[in-house]
Amino acid sequence: MRTGQVRLLLMKSNLAPNARLDDYVRAGIGDPADALRDLSQFRNVKGDEFAGLVLWMRAWNLAHPDDMVRIAGFDAQDSGRDADIALTYLAARDAAVAGLSIFEHGLDPPEGMNRAEYYGRRDRAMARIALRMQQRTGKGAVIWAHDLHVIDRLDPPFAAMSGYRSLGMELEDALGAGYRSIGFSFTDAIVRTTPARTGQQLAQVRVNDQLVPLPNSGPDTVGALFAAALPGRQAAWIDMDRLRAEPALAGFRTAWKFWPAEGWLVFADNWQKDFAAPPSSGHPGSTWLSGTGRRRRSAAGPTCHVSPTCPPTIERAPWRAVRVEPTGVQPTGAFMKLPANAHVAVVDGTQFRFFRNVGEANAIKLQGIEAKDIETNNKSAGVRDHEATDRLDGGRQMEELSHAAGVADKLNHLAVTNKLDKVVIIADPSSLGEMRRHYHTELQAALVGEIDKTLTNSPVEDIIRAIENA
Repeated sequence: MRTGQVRLLLMKSNLAPNARLDDYVRAGIGDPADALRDLSQFRNVKGDEFAGLVLWMRAWNLAHPDDMVRIAGFDAQDSGRDADIALTYLAARDAAVAGLSIFEHGLDPPEGMNRAEYYGRRDRAMARIALRMQQRTGKGAVIWAHDLHVIDRLDPPFAAMSGYRSLGMELEDALGAGYRSIGFSFTDAIVRTTPARTGQQLAQVRVNDQLVPLPNSGPDTVGALFAAALPGRQAAWIDMDRLRAEPALAGFRTAWKFWPAEGWLVFADNWQKDFAAPPSSGHPGSTWLSGTGRRRRSAAGPTCHVSPTCPPTIERAPWRAVRVEPTGVQPTGAFMKLPANAHVAVVDGTQFRFFRNVGEANAIKLQGIEAKDIETNNKSAGVRDHEATDRLDGGRQMEELSHAAGVADKLNHLAVTNKLDKVVIIADPSSLGEMRRHYHTELQAALVGEIDKTLTNSPVEDIIRAIENA
């Protein structure tokens, strides 16, 4: 996304909940945490990591309104909900449509139908939808889906025997070298999933979150091969085409290897016994973890408080014991440029330093500007999260948050009165999180970037270096 090659994140879940996420990243509408709680979203997105990605995408769009990134759902697994959207739209335009009914794609195929063919219909549908969505952007897209959906390499005899056609295989047929899949593997893990019995009808499985140990370290497993080939490593991005040529992985070319293929459920009684990938199967790339433990997670996901006039902030999440701020949300890297005459605001809980770039974007020279007294009577600052702490620390934290809110109000005034065209804000994470809650839309439009560092007592050279290295 930073390099401009990707402008669309395609989620293997339904259109409806992801349309709500897209409303947020595109226009700041709604509560992204509420959209993540939707039952159509899979468990692996209901946590801080994916919430952080959503916040980053929103921040990118604030800074790049003419070059937005988007989120879309393209799965047909919970088809009734999306079909209802379509039928409601059509019924408003054609009375005859009002009598149409909705059907669901079941978990189990009808009696007598080949299971691989039945599930392949879903993958083929996802491929058609994904291609159409990607083509509308004119740029690349990233798909977030299970390994067995994105896999594009199945040994031809094995594929012919099973009859399975994956989403990845369909996309590779359409895009050729323009499609690349990256798999996920591990050596040992504890996975939150639903255990089922081999042969059990999926429709009879009651979804329940359990922590299930899933070792992937026995003979003929990818986890054992990677651990042996990467001694001492805890994690790695792997180019499979190159690793297949390594002597340490010679066995990979001659034997079937078990890949971890758990999902919303796992047949734990037959784990690593019922599905092995032929040597020529797999992904061009893979990620690998030596082991995973119990992951921080909540069924509700993070609680986000968003107003129409402020950019994203994660407030205290109900399952966490500490306040969480999305540090470094504003896109940085090569995209942060400080134009000539742009301003720099350096803030902490008690200080505010203000500068103007009297140099050029590629030769920053900061000149100090007198920062007049800041109004710190904004008692809306932090009230929801800090009343108890305020009583314990004698009001110091509330004063610091009020100071941050006061700086935001001053910058808002400058932006609204056309005295602030472009600005970079540098602040400690707590002050920066508070300021975000008070940004006016005009200040958002002027924002070049944010840096979550405490530099109020640092020399000007360090401030310039922080901007150049951001």
